[in-house]
Amino acid sequence: MRRYLKSIFLFAFIAGCVEPYDFELEPQRTGIVIEAHLSDKSFNDTQLYPSDGQYPSVRLSRTTAVTNVRPVPIIGALVHLQDDQGGIYPFESSTEPGLYLLQDPEFKAAEGVRYKLRVHIEGEAEIESSWEALPEAQASIGEVGFNEVTRPLYRYEAGKQVVRDVRGIETYITVPENTGNDPVYYRWSFDPAFVFEAALASHISPIKRCWVRNPPYLREYALREDHTGGYRQPLFFMETIRNHMIYNEFTVLVKQHILSRDHFHFWREMQERNMGGLLQDTPPYNLKSNFTVVNGDVAAFGYFAPVRELAVRWYFTRTELSYTVEDTSREDCLKPKMPPPAPQCEDCRDYEWGGTSTNVKPTWWRD
Repeated sequence: MRRYLKSIFLFAFIAGCVEPYDFELEPQRTGIVIEAHLSDKSFNDTQLYPSDGQYPSVRLSRTTAVTNVRPVPIIGALVHLQDDQGGIYPFESSTEPGLYLLQDPEFKAAEGVRYKLRVHIEGEAEIESSWEALPEAQASIGEVGFNEVTRPLYRYEAGKQVVRDVRGIETYITVPENTGNDPVYYRWSFDPAFVFEAALASHISPIKRCWVRNPPYLREYALREDHTGGYRQPLFFMETIRNHMIYNEFTVLVKQHILSRDHFHFWREMQERNMGGLLQDTPPYNLKSNFTVVNGDVAAFGYFAPVRELAVRWYFTRTELSYTVEDTSREDCLKPKMPPPAPQCEDCRDYEWGGTSTNVKPTWWRD
């Protein structure tokens, strides 16, 4: 069982019925990992979800043959997108090492246009993808809801792994009816955020309440090869008891991507092997890729293809449950222990479990 730092989640996903698909195998070796995102929504479009907005992006890293070793970001690369109409669109390095952005707020993948991604790493490799276009299938996005459930999950107690019944919620999204003759290939991913309060800070203190974004939770995704629609698709499971993320207000931006068949099977294979995103823990060897190394003695891992994107923001508070969830933050901060209470008990900006914490409310957060 994979565990994130102090994570309190364990997720289960249902991929649905899928047809057989063959993957070509290659020997394990070190290489370049390319995580690319391009959709039919521009940065300005994605701000209306509402969210902070998302540019077309490429993340580059170098992996090794060793498992459970994080990849090393690649900086100083030249990355550009080209289309079959003669257009060339450069990506610029961001403040985050290894992340490259196409910072045109209006740019998005266009109907009937094919795209190719090219990556140049000086002195090492020239890599390009195949030509790819938006998938033909289209669909609306349904509503997100939840069911109260109890699940047997693994816990570590006194250094031993035991099974305990855990109360929580299972979220779902309604899938629209598929009236076409072809399957629709769905991928849902999740961007969580929540309100965190410093338990020992004064109620009038400006550092009492913060908004935490990009925490290391919900890194998994849900997949479905859909032929009929008209059902509830499970998304993720979330514990409720002693879960500080739901003590105040919790939100998830649920992104729905419609993929091409090959793109879908790439993510399905990644999920079956790793139950994680691209290169979470295990090097992505033997995955079918549409990248070709045209110059250089390296392997290239990843898959590039534009997707159709829709998103819905879902909010949740513990008062929506049929039972009471107690806020134990103050109790936890005052427990006798060494060293003294964690800094986050007195200043919400010092939230220690990952992500970014700010006492400035996001402009898109609901009133």
